[in-house]
Amino acid sequence: MKRSVLHLLSLLLCFTSAIAAPRDKQWKQAGQFMEKENYQSAMQVLEQVEAAAAADKAWPEAVKALGVRIQLEAMIKQDEPALKLTRTEEALTKAPAEMRPMLLAVQANFYHHYFAEHRWELMQRTRTAGAPGKDIATWDLARVLAEVDARFQKALENAA
Repeated sequence: MKRSVLHLLSLLLCFTSAIAAPRDKQWKQAGQFMEKENYQSAMQVLEQVEAAAAADKAWPEAVKALGVRIQLEAMIKQDEPALKLTRTEEALTKAPAEMRPMLLAVQANFYHHYFAEHRWELMQRTRTAGAPGKDIATWDLARVLAEVDARFQKALENAA
């Protein structure tokens, strides 16, 4: 859990300097909440950042706020991998076209994170004969990696 928090903080700090925007103060506030492990408050601030960035059409910033917020929510609920994927899928259905490629890349990273965390389990599974269901916990290695690849490929489809 601590490792995930440190990873989120480093990610947040890394991108915050790249997107120094009118919401810089809110990003710092979210980072401070995360340092204090006050994740609910950090999520509330990130929700405000996401809404303001979307209103300003600052799509990368909106995606970043959404991605960090989804990760925090999954951490609160004990790193439930399906939660990150379903929340990203929900966001994809509602997101403007400008955000979708970045959201697909975020979702691909969530799939890859699942692969990295569960590699040892996936390597021991045999390939399923039928089509696996929607529950990622029942998938085999080939299916997880195919989903990662499919999301990245789809993100790169529309270069414009």
